[in-house]
Amino acid sequence: MKPATVSVSVHNQDLLRTFVEYKKSTKGLTPRGEEWLSDMLGRFTRRLTIPAESVVPEHIAGFLAPYGDRPFQRHALFRAVKSLYRRLKKLRYISDNPMDYIDTPKVPDRVLNSVTPEQAQVLIDSASCTRDKAIISLFADSGARRCELCNARLEDVDLEHNRIRVLAGC
Repeated sequence: MKPATVSVSVHNQDLLRTFVEYKKSTKGLTPRGEEWLSDMLGRFTRRLTIPAESVVPEHIAGFLAPYGDRPFQRHALFRAVKSLYRRLKKLRYISDNPMDYIDTPKVPDRVLNSVTPEQAQVLIDSASCTRDKAIISLFADSGARRCELCNARLEDVDLEHNRIRVLAGC
């Protein structure tokens, strides 16, 4: 590699590390989230032969093109790169965000499988205690996420009307 290429690579990797640290300190990235962001942006910055601040929409489109047959991965890469460039613009490292000129990749609709009432009953019957039976029943009846159920408090339960208030945002 030419010395100039090495310095660009080092610059881009430093930019990536700084951005991940910023997200970690301000957004509370989990270790898994940090790993995901580093992986997604690492793929992008390793491919660059120019400083990240000099990227134009064509560079990003070229980076995303090979992922056309993997729409969920392509969308994840797009989101990660978009967050980086949003930050670069906010810090005024760039005056024009190249991501503003790229359409968000489409992802196919996913139909999530659910359990049948019969399968839910088998799970409930096999639970070892009343608490577990209640948890399984609530999951099956409400479609609540694990974190939503874990964050439910006693005052969220309305036994008179047979309902529970579930707050999104896990």
